Amino acid sequence: MFRVYLVDDDPIILEDVSAKPVWQECGFEIIGKSTSSREALGEIQALRPDLVMCDLKMPGLDGIDLMTQLKNSGVDCEFLMLSAHASFRDSRDFFKQDGFDYLLKPVDEMELQIALERLARLLFKKNPESSEEPLATDNAEVIDSIMAYIRRNYSKKLSLNHLGQTFHFNPNYICNLFAKQYGQTYTTILTNIRMTEAARLIQGTGKPLKEIAAACGYANYFYFCRVFKEFFGCAPSEYTG
Repeated sequence: MFRVYLVDDDPIILEDVSAKPVWQECGFEIIGKSTSSREALGEIQALRPDLVMCDLKMPGLDGIDLMTQLKNSGVDCEFLMLSAHASFRDSRDFFKQDGFDYLLKPVDEMELQIALERLARLLFKKNPESSEEPLATDNAEVIDSIMAYIRRNYSKKLSLNHLGQTFHFNPNYICNLFAKQYGQTYTTILTNIRMTEAARLIQGTGKPLKEIAAACGYANYFYFCRVFKEFFGCAPSEYTG
């Protein structure tokens, strides 16, 4: 799993963000968090996470300063910034430092999931060796069974915890299996299956888009449209195959 460190001077926001189940779903493990950016600086340098998610505006050392100091010290990680009101100048400075993306507060879980799926794809490309270890025969059989289950039930709410309970494995173990077998996170694989089916239904049936969204496991139609556009580069209504 990819390792992430969270920084926000508001302890309520820090706890809310860290408690979101989407972290595990997308293959990320929170290894540390802090309300002090100055304390976080040393901990991040020691822990070397794959991702730092931090508040833009913090006392003492703001998010961009923290990112700059970490990069200057040789920490090679991605940065996801949080902001209640990001100005153009803040955004420009963030991306000038090669920041990955920023999210507005309060953090919407669906927006976070989209960002984490994009991050996971980037991190797999940066570290291809993370998925090069071959699976043992028994593990390959497990992953085949899980994939068959997902293909039968993609229209339902399929969490990593649900898969763990169904197959009697720790969710982190399943997450690592997907990484080794496919070089992708669980949510990315589930999204691939759902989007492939959505495209098939759009091209091959006259069903309304909201009905197609529900059939592919998306109760929220607008979220379905966001994911579809992220996946195919166009809105569902514009898709031609």
